Amino acid sequence: MSLDILLPLGSSVLGLIFAAMLFAQWRDRHKPYQLVWGLGLLWYGLSAGTEFLGNAFGWGEGLYRAWYLIGAIMVAAWLGQGECYLLKTRGFGLLVAAGLVLGSLPGLLKGNRLLAEGDPLAAASLTIGAVGLGAALLVAVVSWLRPAWLGHVTLGLLLVGTLYGAAKVLTVPVDTTVMLHPETGVVHGVGFPEDARLLTPLFNITGALALVFGAAYSAWVWWRQGLYPHRVVSNGLIAFGAFVPSMTSGLNRLGFTDAFYLGEFVGLTLIFIGFLVSIEVFARRPWPLFRPRQAMTG
Repeated sequence: MSLDILLPLGSSVLGLIFAAMLFAQWRDRHKPYQLVWGLGLLWYGLSAGTEFLGNAFGWGEGLYRAWYLIGAIMVAAWLGQGECYLLKTRGFGLLVAAGLVLGSLPGLLKGNRLLAEGDPLAAASLTIGAVGLGAALLVAVVSWLRPAWLGHVTLGLLLVGTLYGAAKVLTVPVDTTVMLHPETGVVHGVGFPEDARLLTPLFNITGALALVFGAAYSAWVWWRQGLYPHRVVSNGLIAFGAFVPSMTSGLNRLGFTDAFYLGEFVGLTLIFIGFLVSIEVFARRPWPLFRPRQAMTG
């Protein structure tokens, strides 16, 4: 069995187990970020599952659409949304707004070029960019005036965006003859039209920035305070783990597909290890070997 089958299978199984653990935490503690992260990990597991099924048994149009919707639109954005509920601060909200601005740039730049060429797709591209800028402005204003509302506002935007993205991805024509890279056979988004592909930077850039920098910021805060050193390690692993698949997914979009499945698996594994290091997981375990010192000493 090839790595193109084993790696997505491993990512799928780990993602679903991880999601179940987060849902169990949410059931016990009812923290919104745990529920949202659980959903993000569920999407991660399902997206990797489509890759396993496609590589093992063959890709079809329905599976290709499901992969693009879940993996390219939902995963990073929902994981980043968890950080919006966890870090409800003015500075973090402005970071999310900056991510939306960056995610808008591909649509704006592409739209300007198409407009100069007289291409009718220019309007769709510019609209995507303008909507992203509007969302960024809303998030920035809310973060400045009412940072406690950040999670609710970004969740509302994410729900609307996810529904629109689903409607787009499930209805646009796709070219299944180019859905796999001609040299590596790795699935990529080239089979979707440009107006559908321009949606993904809004979701992925914003979500990746929120998750990577949110975890890195948490690690820095715990390091400065000199308390709970395991949380420094935990958040550092989560930040780096989120960075890895963000990079390999970005390279996949640019046509460099060799490390795509490996990046997904390594990144998720690092995030999972970071989760396991956290006191929230081990403090309730009865075995002293697996409990942090603070939990053991009370």
